[in-house]
This record gives sequence, C-alpha cells and structure tokens, in this order.
Amino acid sequence: MRCAARLDSGRRPRFPRRYEAETGLPRVWGPKDDIRAACVKAKHAAREILALYIEDEARDFNGGVPLLTDEEAEAIDQQLDTEVNASYQTAKLAQEALMVHSRTPTWMLALLAILGANEFFWIITSPLIMLLIATGAALLAGLQSVSPGLPMAIAQKAKAMVVGG
Repeated sequence: MRCAARLDSGRRPRFPRRYEAETGLPRVWGPKDDIRAACVKAKHAAREILALYIEDEARDFNGGVPLLTDEEAEAIDQQLDTEVNASYQTAKLAQEALMVHSRTPTWMLALLAILGANEFFWIITSPLIMLLIATGAALLAGLQSVSPGLPMAIAQKAKAMVVGG
C-alpha cells in the first residue's frame, strides 16, 4: 500500500501540470480550445506512471513481487478517472461561460452603428481630428520600423492590465 501512496503522489501532480497549467500558469480555456484532446493527452501521461508500476520489469526490480496489486491499480485508475472527469467538466463550464460573456449581441452592434453615425461623420469631417489620427498612425508606423516588437509589447501589457491587473 505504501507503493500505491507513492504512485498516487507522483501521478497526482502530473495530470494538472499537463492539463490545467501547461506553462506553469493556470490555463484559460478559449472558445476554440480542444478541451477533450488536452484531457486525453494529460490522462495518458498520468496513466504512464501507473503502467510503470504494473509492468513485468517492475516485478523483476522488486524481486518478483508486484509493486501494485490489481485491486490497488484499479482503485488508482478509478480515482484518476474521477479526477479527470471533474477537471474536464470544470474546464468545459469555464469555456462555455467565456463564450456566453464574449459574444456581443447583434442588436447592440446595430444600435452602436446607428447611434455612432454622427460621431463618425464628425471625425471624418474635422480637419483637427483627422490630423491627430494621421499623426498617431505615423507614430505607430515609425515605432514599428524602429522596433518591430514594441507595439505588440505595448498591446500585451495593456491586455495584461485589463485582464489581470
């Protein structure tokens, strides 16, 4: 049973590392992410450890005594399935919540176009505003030619400030 506890402690961090936090940061599931494929990949990685404890080479290493009994292996496998299903359901719910909150209703876009039409016409007919827009565009183009990654870095920093603070 001590071997089963060691196996569980070794397998337990492997699934979340491969599924929930691949880069060391908590994973944010986007609308187009394939959660099922990531789940299957992480599940196989966690089961590799279980397979190492069951294989015949492990018996040879342990003097012919199996490192895990069939009952222990089955219990650990069932526990893995339970954890995987819970993690999958949580990720799926988070993905669906993100999709619901990220969709802009069509009627709102139409309302924005109707109510914003006069501001649009004011901007394109005002020489001062057009001069400011042209200056800003030229400044961004100059930044892009001097340091190609700078505008992207500024955009990423602004996104990080909005998303996480």
